Amino acid sequence: MAAVTTPQRNPIVYALFGVNQRREAVRLVPGTALAMAVMAVAVPLAELAGQTVLRLQGIDLTGKASPISGVLMAIVLGMVLATLGGLPE
Repeated sequence: MAAVTTPQRNPIVYALFGVNQRREAVRLVPGTALAMAVMAVAVPLAELAGQTVLRLQGIDLTGKASPISGVLMAIVLGMVLATLGGLPE
């Protein structure tokens, strides 16, 4: 009976990416790039939407923070992309 060997786990790669080997981490690059692109679009969009909301309420924009979070906007944009684009599993 032959002994079955399992690949050695790289502890650093596993701690950073949650995968056992470095070559498995490469599969995470497209999703990570997409997440960064969504966040890069969401932050300015949230700022613009927040300024519009404040302007519609008649509030002076000087020194006011946006009432709409960039993270929340990124979540909503991600949900829209997943629904329209049918992201792979």
